[in-house]
Amino acid sequence: MKVTMEFILPDESNEFKLATKGSDFFCALWDIQAQIREHDKYDLPIETCLDRIKEIVYDARLDEIE
Repeated sequence: MKVTMEFILPDESNEFKLATKGSDFFCALWDIQAQIREHDKYDLPIETCLDRIKEIVYDARLDEIE
């Protein structure tokens, strides 16, 4: 099976970013879930957990999507 996606840029630039960065989003969510599990399991301070989640979001550049 072959799929072709077309976007009208710059009008659909956000949709394009979502489509091309999907695996990055999935990995970031996986890492965030792992961080929350670690917080729960080892009773880490919430500030530590939130700081790590902010790093994950920044590293995946999730803030680029509007």
